[in-house]
Amino acid sequence: MEIKEIKPTDKEYPIIMCLVDKPEKYTLFDLGGLTVVPLCQVIDALLTIKPDVNVVNGVKYCPNCGAKMEEGE
Repeated sequence: MEIKEIKPTDKEYPIIMCLVDKPEKYTLFDLGGLTVVPLCQVIDALLTIKPDVNVVNGVKYCPNCGAKMEEGE
């Protein structure tokens, strides 16, 4: 079985990675047609603390989409 690293410039790079937050943090490998991510990278992503609100210069922003939040949200 051949193991090959998949780069974002490769034609095999999964298009679904455009939905992943910071896809450059992940290393993808092709194992005989199966695309995998090292488990340690997945665990690190799951364990990171995610805020409910990002505050920049006193203005609240959504941590998921970056949109400015209205008062009372």
